Amino acid sequence: MKSLLTLFVFSSFYLHAHAFLNPPQVISLVPPGAHEVLERENQLASLCPPERTQNLAECRTEKMKPVTWELNLYKDARHDSAKIGIIQITAVPGKGLQAKYSMNDQKWMPLESDSKQTDWGYSSYFEFTLNDVRKDWMQLPKRPFYVPVWINLKKDWPLKNKDEVLPTPSQLETETVYTIAPLGNIVILKFTGKSIVYRKENKNDMLCGEEPQPVPAQDLKEFTRSAEILYDSDGHLKAWAAYPRGC
Repeated sequence: MKSLLTLFVFSSFYLHAHAFLNPPQVISLVPPGAHEVLERENQLASLCPPERTQNLAECRTEKMKPVTWELNLYKDARHDSAKIGIIQITAVPGKGLQAKYSMNDQKWMPLESDSKQTDWGYSSYFEFTLNDVRKDWMQLPKRPFYVPVWINLKKDWPLKNKDEVLPTPSQLETETVYTIAPLGNIVILKFTGKSIVYRKENKNDMLCGEEPQPVPAQDLKEFTRSAEILYDSDGHLKAWAAYPRGC
């Protein structure tokens, strides 16, 4: 009985113990130049102008070809760290980004972003949770990877021209409406230590031209919880913008 109890306690701790940042941080893994590729379908008239294009069909076929970037997965946050896997991110013109990964030359598996936003023209597109950030190194949580992995965009995505910029980590913001189960829609008021202070969403939080209305005091009540409530058991962020497209 003692050994079974010890095993249960250890397993529970292992399943629910993970590094987490407060405020939480995410990274949009949209490669430099990917937006230009995604928009090509809408720009075929200018990319292949009929009056100046000898073979219009060939030009359009060429411009609509997907483009793929690779991003290594590392064991540690060191430049001499062993590579333990790879992510391939493909921009399909007019369709969006698709990703897959392989660990140690095993079979390729699909990779979904944590944000699950499908429109590259708005916020929260193709965003992944970060469990740690150390200068140019960023750690992605386990699942689907068998362990947390490190990535380094500066190392693996060298910029090709002065107009390109690398994605950088961004933090969850206060005074923004987030959706998180089981709390529903909340507004985070403060990140403090390992805790968050929040209140429930009210009718004035997403005004789209309307005049603000009086809000009952109970709708402004503040709550304090551990920031761990923002993450699942593997360290993936559960709180995402409720209105990524705005009004």
